Amino acid sequence: MDVNYHESYVVASSTDSAYMQVREYLDKNDLCFDHERELESITLIAEMSKYPLCGTMMFIEGTPL
Repeated sequence: MDVNYHESYVVASSTDSAYMQVREYLDKNDLCFDHERELESITLIAEMSKYPLCGTMMFIEGTPL
């Protein structure tokens, strides 16, 4: 089974933090070519907020809104 390292889902407090989680994983595990480790985009798909700007709420067990 092939893994699509170019599309990942991350739970993070900011887009910078999300980027760093993915980038550090790829670097640490020497995955993809160096020039392929740069992310093309980050899309917010859900937020832990009563009124999320993206329109989708996220719930994480044990974490209050």
